[in-house]
Amino acid sequence: MAAATAQRRPRGLTAISHYTFSKMISDSDSSGSDVEWLAGATSVQDIFNLRNERSIATFDRTHRLVVSFDYLLPVGRQRALGKGMNQILDGVIGGWELSAIISATSGQPLGITQSASNLWNSANQRPNLVGDPSLPGSPRDKLNQYFNVNAFQQVGPDIIGSTPRFLSNYRGPGLLNEDATLMKNFNIREHKYVQLRLEAYSVTNSPQWGMPNTSFGDTSFGQITSATGNRSIQIAAKFYY
Repeated sequence: MAAATAQRRPRGLTAISHYTFSKMISDSDSSGSDVEWLAGATSVQDIFNLRNERSIATFDRTHRLVVSFDYLLPVGRQRALGKGMNQILDGVIGGWELSAIISATSGQPLGITQSASNLWNSANQRPNLVGDPSLPGSPRDKLNQYFNVNAFQQVGPDIIGSTPRFLSNYRGPGLLNEDATLMKNFNIREHKYVQLRLEAYSVTNSPQWGMPNTSFGDTSFGQITSATGNRSIQIAAKFYY
């Protein structure tokens, strides 16, 4: 794993960015309270051949970038623009502050299983991999077939399928999210003020596509049928004393 952090503080602006490049390999994965936010778990298909289970881990995220900033808008009394502004006008357009957090993360690895699973150890049976599962296009263009479903072939009872536990070069949709807050302080007395906040989550209202169905044999195999990411806006007021 490699990580890099950069921080910059020009006048009125504080910005921090953090980028992580990583790779996680395992022969089994199990969800726990410490990693539930990552989601995903797999069982071992063949306990007598763990080398065959070695693959990218369900928790692997190759790239993750987080950028955050806080900016004092340069308009208003005691700011670069409008230092002589009267108090009424300053109360409307002066003294605003903008902050945001933007995060981008690689998608979750795809783990293909067989819906008609029939192994002696009750594990998740996997089909055979007989072709290239990749398809061109953006997730929006591939909602009805996110990957090549013909790249997999059903196997019979008690047969170990050749599909890796997780596909190494093909993943679910990545995540991109932007949250922002516009705020202004109204001083009442020294060390006492009211803060008005306009908060927006998922600012661009862009869909966060869910994972495609990875159960080979299901009628919706390869399809994305869920999404989140609707914009949410709220207004809040805080009193500091």
